[in-house]
Amino acid sequence: MRNRCPIGVAGLILGVLAWQSSARGAPATTTEILGQLPSIEMVSLSPNGQQLAFVRTDGENRIAQVYSFEQHAVISATRVSGQKLRSIEWADDDHLIVETSVTTLPAGLVGRRGEWYLGQSINVKKRHVVALDFQIDDAETMNVLLSPVTIRIVKGKAIMFAEGYFVAGGLLVDGLFTIDPETGRTAKVGESYANRQDWLIGEDGTVVALLECNTDKKRWTLKARKNGHLTTIATGEMLIDNPSLVGLTDDPNVAVMSVREDEVWHDRRVSLANGEFLGDYEPGLGTDRLIVGRLTPRIVAAHEVASDQIRFLDPAIQSQWETIVKALDATRVTFDSASDDRKRWVAIASSQTDGYGYHLFDLDARRGKKVADIYRDLPTVAERKAYGYEAKDGLKIPGVLTLPPGRKPEKLPLVVIAHGGPAARVTTDFDWWAEAYALEGYAVLEPNFRGSTLSEAHLKAGYGEWGRKMQTDLSDGVRSLVKDGIVDPQRVCIVGGSYGGYAAMAGPTLDPGVYRCAAAVAGISDLARFVRWSNGDRLFGQSQAQRYWSRFMGVTGTDDPLLKTISPVQHAAVVTVPMLLVHGKDDTVVPYEQSEVMRDALTKAGKNVEFVTLKAEDHWLSRSATRSQMLSATVNFLKKYNPVD
Repeated sequence: MRNRCPIGVAGLILGVLAWQSSARGAPATTTEILGQLPSIEMVSLSPNGQQLAFVRTDGENRIAQVYSFEQHAVISATRVSGQKLRSIEWADDDHLIVETSVTTLPAGLVGRRGEWYLGQSINVKKRHVVALDFQIDDAETMNVLLSPVTIRIVKGKAIMFAEGYFVAGGLLVDGLFTIDPETGRTAKVGESYANRQDWLIGEDGTVVALLECNTDKKRWTLKARKNGHLTTIATGEMLIDNPSLVGLTDDPNVAVMSVREDEVWHDRRVSLANGEFLGDYEPGLGTDRLIVGRLTPRIVAAHEVASDQIRFLDPAIQSQWETIVKALDATRVTFDSASDDRKRWVAIASSQTDGYGYHLFDLDARRGKKVADIYRDLPTVAERKAYGYEAKDGLKIPGVLTLPPGRKPEKLPLVVIAHGGPAARVTTDFDWWAEAYALEGYAVLEPNFRGSTLSEAHLKAGYGEWGRKMQTDLSDGVRSLVKDGIVDPQRVCIVGGSYGGYAAMAGPTLDPGVYRCAAAVAGISDLARFVRWSNGDRLFGQSQAQRYWSRFMGVTGTDDPLLKTISPVQHAAVVTVPMLLVHGKDDTVVPYEQSEVMRDALTKAGKNVEFVTLKAEDHWLSRSATRSQMLSATVNFLKKYNPVD
C-alpha cells in the first residue's frame, strides 16, 4: 500500500521537501544529524485535506511552510527568527496558527525569567500575518498565550479562543479572549482570578463551563452556564494535584473532570446542571488520557495504555486508523493529523527497513506513501523494543532497549538513559537521544522506573523513593541485561536530563559500583536548594510545587535532613568515576546553579569532572546548535571513558 501512492499526491511533495532541505551539505556523522532539530516536523493536514503545513529546519533557520496539493507547490513560507517555534495548527483552510516562545522577563514585570508563548495567524493564500496580541479597548493586556489556542466555528467562521493576561486593579488577571484569525480583532469573553483555569468552550463558541483552582487555599470550583452566566455548581479540595476539565461526553449536559481522590486519578462524569458526580467515565478498558475533537469539546479518542496507541471512540474512525497501522507494517506508528472528513491522514512511522518519517494516506484511493524523512540523511534506524525486568523487591519495571545495528546483542557496552519528570514515561517511539548512542555502537536502556506514569500504581510506587528505589530500579536493569548476556558489566555508563540528570549524578554518588562514567544534562544536585527555589522563596507556608516535590522525595520540607542523604552534591567525595555536567544558561525549570554547585563540589573533592555550558539554551534543548553541542559532548565523553571496542 505504501508504494502505490499517485505521484500527484505524495510523490511531488516528497520531491519538494527533499529539494528544499538540501541547501547545505549532508552532515558527516549520525551524531551531527541527530544533534540537529528534525529536518521536517510538525506536519499537519488542513481541514479540507488539500494543504500540508510543516516546519522545515536548516541549522538555526526554522520556516513554517504550506504545500498545496492542487498547485503542487509551496504557497506560504514564514521564517521564525529570534524565537523558538513550538507548534503550528490550522484555524481553517486559509489560516495557520504559529506558536513560538522566548525565555525572558516581559517588560514592566519583576521576578524570574520564564518561558513565554506568543502566537500569530498566517493567511497562507494572501501571505498576511496577524499577531495575537490581545488588544482591547478597556484594559491593558500582555501579548502572551497562557494555553494552546482553541478553534470554534461561530456563525460559519473560524474563531480562535485563547487565554491571556489583562491588567485589573494593578494585578495580572487571566482572561479568555476571542481573536479573528484574519483581522486580529479581539474581544474579552471571560475572566478568572484563580491560579489555574480550564475553560470548556461549546461548539457554538459559548463558554459552557469553567474550572478554577486556587492552589493556596487548596480548593477547586466548577462553574457552569445558567441563565447566561457562569454559576458555581460544585467545589472540592485539592492537596497537591490540580483537577482538570477534560471535555464533554456525548451528552452535552455531562462533562468529564479528572480529579485525584485518595491518591488515585479518576475521570468523573459530572452533571453541568447541578454539579453532581455521576460515576467514572471509561470509554474502554485501559485508557489513561482523553482527547477532544478539533472543533468540539466532545471527547472523541483516548490513549490506550496496553498498546500505547490512540483509540478513536467512533468504531468507523478506529477501523480507518487500524487499516493505516496495518498497511505501514512498521515497528511503531503514531497518529499525526487528518482532514476533517478523514479521507486523508498523516501518520508517523519508524522501522529499520523504511526509516523514520511522515506518511500520507488517501483512503478514497486506498493509497499511501512516505512524504518526508524526519531526519535528513539518517543512514539507518536502530532496533528499538520493549524490555522488562524485575526490581530487587519484585516490582516489574517495563523499559525500552535500543540495540546498535550490525552488532550481536552479546557483551555490548551499555548506556542507561534515565528519563525526566520523574512523572513521565518512555515508549518505543523514535528517540533521537537513544538513537544517537545506538548508532555509535552502544546498547541503550531506558527504564520506566517506579514513579513513571505507566499506571496509577506504578506512579505511587515512586512516592518517597527519590534517590532510593527509583535509583536502584535503574541498576537493577543493568543487572538484568548482564544476566541475559546482552551487556558487559564492566562497560556501563549512565546519562539523563532533568530528573534523569539527577539520576545520572546519583548513580556514582548514591548507587556506586555500577557505572564507569556519568553524564548529567540540566540535572538537580542539591535538593534542598532546588525545592526552596521551586517554592518561590515563600516566607509562610508551602507552595504547591514544594508539596509536589516533597511527595516524591519523601520529606516534610526544605529543612528535612533526609534531603542531604539523597542530594548528590553532598556525596561528591565518594565519586570514583568521571562525570560530565551539561546545563543551559536559560534554563527556567532547573536552575543553572544546580550544575555549578555540583561541579564545585567535585572539583573541591579532587574528582574528574567536565562542565559544558549551553549558551542561550533552555531546559528543552530547543536550538540546533546547543542540542548538537550537548550530544557531541556526551558522545565524546562516552567514547573516552566507555569505548565501544
